[in-house]
This record gives sequence, C-alpha cells and structure tokens, in this order.
Amino acid sequence: MPLQGLAPRIRCPHCALDQDVPPQQLAALAQYQSSAGDLVARIQDERKQRAQWETWYRPDGTARGGYLPAFAIFGSLVAVYVVAILLAHARVVDEDAMEHVLPFVIFGVFFLGMGGVIAWNTSRRRGASAPAPAALAECPRCGGSLPFQAGRVSERCIHCGASLVAAPLVMQGAIDAARADLRAAAMARYRLERKAMEATYRQSASMVLPYIIVGSFLPVTAGGAISFTVDLLTNPHSDTPAAGLALLWLIALVNASVLVLVVHFRRQRRRRWRALADAIATRLTGRVWSTGSEWVAWLNTMWAGPYAITSLLLGPYFHAVTGSLGGFPVAVDLDPVQTSSEHGAPRLDVLLAACLPGDVQSVAVPPDLVQRAMALGFSLSSCTGGLVATGQDATKGLARSTPDAAAEALAVTARLLVEWAGRVGAVAATPLP
Repeated sequence: MPLQGLAPRIRCPHCALDQDVPPQQLAALAQYQSSAGDLVARIQDERKQRAQWETWYRPDGTARGGYLPAFAIFGSLVAVYVVAILLAHARVVDEDAMEHVLPFVIFGVFFLGMGGVIAWNTSRRRGASAPAPAALAECPRCGGSLPFQAGRVSERCIHCGASLVAAPLVMQGAIDAARADLRAAAMARYRLERKAMEATYRQSASMVLPYIIVGSFLPVTAGGAISFTVDLLTNPHSDTPAAGLALLWLIALVNASVLVLVVHFRRQRRRRWRALADAIATRLTGRVWSTGSEWVAWLNTMWAGPYAITSLLLGPYFHAVTGSLGGFPVAVDLDPVQTSSEHGAPRLDVLLAACLPGDVQSVAVPPDLVQRAMALGFSLSSCTGGLVATGQDATKGLARSTPDAAAEALAVTARLLVEWAGRVGAVAATPLP
C-alpha cells in the first residue's frame, strides 16, 4: 500500500479494517518517509565506505596480507632470474634470445602477481549485511507485534495479514532506530579508517626526516675518516694526506654534532610541550597521551564524527590531553609543527564530545562566541562527533606563554564549547561500545 495510494479513509483489502488517514497525517507520513529515507541512504553509504576500507585493511588497521604479497612477488622475480641463469648456463636457451624475452617475463610475473593480490582482495565479500532499522508496532486487529522498517509508511501484519499505516510513535521509533544505526555505521567506518592511518603514519616523515637527511652523510664521512686513518697508521707507504684527513674528520665531527644538536633541540621542545600538556590535564582532571595509538583509542571510543586523516600524521612534539569539563568529555590535540602540506600550519584542536540535538550534522555558532573564540586565536565548528575549536593563530601565542598561562587559555576555549553546547541543547557523549 504505497503512500500515494492512501486516501482520507482506507479499507484493508485483506481484512476489511477501516482506518482514517486525515490530510495532516498524510503530510506527516510524507515528511517521515523523506527523513527516514535520507537516514537509510546515509547508513548504506557509511557501510559501503567501510567495505572499501575492509578490502585492504583488517579490523585492527593492519594491511591484509602484511608483507606476504610483496615477498611472494619479489620472490617470484628472483626465481625467474635464477631459472634464466640456469637455462643460459646449461645452454638450453640462447643468451641473445634470453635477453629479449627476459624483460617481458619479469614484467609479466610482476603484474600478474600484483593483479592477483588486487583480485584476491576485491573479490572477497566482507561485512555481513545488517538488517534495516525498524521500530516495533502493535497490530490493532490482532494485537501482535511486528517490525516497521524505517521509511515504510505501511506494513502487513505478519500474524493476521492486516495492512497497517505507521502511527506517530512508530515513526518516531523508526527514526530513532535509524539514527542509532547511522551513528554505529559511521563509527565503525571511522574506527577502521583511523586505525589504518595510525598504523600507516606510525613513523611519520616529520619525526625521522632530519635524522635521515643529516644522518645519511655520517657513514660516508665518519666511515671514510676511519678507513683513511687506519690506512695512514698501518701502511708505511700510505699516500693519505694529513691535511685532507684532518678536514675529513672535521666534517664527520660537524655531521655528528648536528645530529646531537637535533636530538637536544627536540628534547627541549618536547619537554616544554609536555609541561603544557600536563598543565592542561590538571585543569581537565585528565591525562596526557603521547602516541598515536593512544589518541586513536580515545577518538574511537568518544568521537562519533569525522576527524581528518591527515591530523593523525603526528609530529615530534605531539601530545593529546583527554579529560572532562562541565560533564562533557574534552580532548586537546597538540601538534605544534607543520605535519601536512594540505593544512600548512601547526595543529591545535579542542574537541568537546557531544550529541547534537535532533538529526543534524552541525549547528550554527552564536556570533558572540565566534568573536570570543577569535580573540583567543580559535575558530569554532561542529560535526556529528561534537563541537570543535581549531587553533588558527593560537599555537604561536601558546609557544611564547608560560605553560600555566597557555593551559588557562585552552581551558577558557574549552569552556566556550561547553557554553555553546548548553545553548543548543547538546548532551554529553557516552563511550561507544
């Protein structure tokens, strides 16, 4: 019995039960059908995106197959080389012919191997199909209970066959069930996405790049200096010039000194940002995290909204603080160096985990809160996970302040988010299963 087939008074063709459907109820059914349909479509989209991630990553975030496909592919290439050498050595195949054929065989093995890995991953169906969100209704004819799927305005009773139209309580129950399913589906996708990126970014370029650039010259300079010194001391006919050897040792010493200075500079800066994180934790009665896995664990428990993947690319001074304020879970993401060319600026986020009222993905920011936040160097935004204050110009000011003063500025920012949540009627988020 489709919606457009309903009239002010209808009779069930199965049991002759009459029901009144006034115009205002028809309008409510149409609004319900549109809202519930949008929620169901979003649920399906979230599940589809998660399935795409599951093609390449396990639930714990590790890549499917690990290093095994790479070892298998390159092992096959080595085997091809060995077989080619043996055939040429035994003169089974002419060497000139081998030189022409071997490149095609190598490329063929490589692309067949890569194609096999891709086909094996994409061909498997992952993620069991979940039932559609529904609310329980009671049949007015026989009193039996039956599920009303979200978006369906009419159902047939599974006990007596009567055709039923969704009542207001049934529509509200179906909408609530769809919202809960959407939250769960989105969170499942966010969790897998964050775990996968945390594993990928575990050794980010911003952490190791200075050591790679500076340290790559040390084996050459120090190794060369040691080799020439041994030659000069042990070989009576050595032609190693003393001045050149001294210059080589000087270069090696400078190279090693730069590495020591980098280590010392990073320790000093990390110690400063740790002091700031400790001061924030005191005000939020929380704790400090210093690794990506710990930070992702909090996000996956409390933050039921999007968080940029690039924000999981951690710098050498990264710290995250989690706690509570005004009954709301609060987190501060401190990463005072540029870790992403996409954003081009140090990152400092204050997150208030909250459930926004109604079926909304964001809420408007009051103008007075916008001005107060801008005075602190922050911009305000919201999403399904809660309310966010992003530090635009705050990082430089915090770096010049004392840890206590910087922590107080961040606490004031967090209180702005709590005030905003109170104005819009948001409630504190609870840990997600």
